[in-house]
Amino acid sequence: MARKKMRTASKMFPLIAKFKSSGMSQKPFCKENGISYSVFQYWLTKYHNTKNPKAVPKESTFKELKVTAAQPERMIIIKYESGTEVHIPV
Repeated sequence: MARKKMRTASKMFPLIAKFKSSGMSQKPFCKENGISYSVFQYWLTKYHNTKNPKAVPKESTFKELKVTAAQPERMIIIKYESGTEVHIPV
């Protein structure tokens, strides 16, 4: 069985920089340098995330929901087998 090549940022980032200055498109560059396109894409993404760290963390799309003036006269109760109960005022 063939062993996978171990690739590190110290080896791949200079290759990405070489690609950026080559003027070539990605697939021919990969073929010329003996690297699979999917591996190249992985390291290209890592390279961009390192160079632009603000792009890495994504802001949550969840928003806080506050319930005001709820009158718990009527409730929907969801009971799970684990014993957890969810009470929803209606």
